[in-house]
Amino acid sequence: MVVLQGRDPIEAVRLRGPRLAVIRRGEVIAEAAPAVSRVRLAGTATSVDFTLPDEA
Repeated sequence: MVVLQGRDPIEAVRLRGPRLAVIRRGEVIAEAAPAVSRVRLAGTATSVDFTLPDEA
């Protein structure tokens, strides 16, 4: 099993989310910290996640 970063399964596939964990036979065999993207504009750094906004 592969666990991808994303708010939901569709978003994980749409964004090609990084692998957070790989599990085989019930054991975690690989893991990684969630990716964080930052944009710097006009001297200010802001974190972005590129997910779609929640539907209201």
